[in-house]
Amino acid sequence: MCFGDIGRWFNSSYFDHLRRYKKMEIDKNKKQKNLERVFIAPNLRPFLCLTIEEDTDVEDEFEIESDDGLQRKRVQQTIHGRVFTTEIVHEQTIDEFDSMREESKITYVLDLGTRLIWNEGDGYIVTKEGFKTIDEIREDLNFIEGVK
Repeated sequence: MCFGDIGRWFNSSYFDHLRRYKKMEIDKNKKQKNLERVFIAPNLRPFLCLTIEEDTDVEDEFEIESDDGLQRKRVQQTIHGRVFTTEIVHEQTIDEFDSMREESKITYVLDLGTRLIWNEGDGYIVTKEGFKTIDEIREDLNFIEGVK
């Protein structure tokens, strides 16, 4: 689409439904339906978590192997203060002549208070989700109770 088409696009029927909503008015004399506030049901599955502090010091290493022995993964993780490093070596036997080896190293500098979640087979991971402790959830629930 070029700039000359933008005017035509904005005037297209795609935006007709939006224009209709602008013209709608609510009859304030009409009795409205009873509405209530609802919330998305929380996931109550517990996770193991490590919260990053200035003095956090962790060195962890583990290895897992598939049942058939064709795949092996070694994970080494270190956390010193805010610096979190994960080294992974993944080996896979394709057949009696071919195999594959993949190595990776990832280093993060984390903010204090970041929560790392323990994931079986991967070790500590950084997630986008906002994990909370039971006490923090209680505080949220106490606050929500006052909202009607």
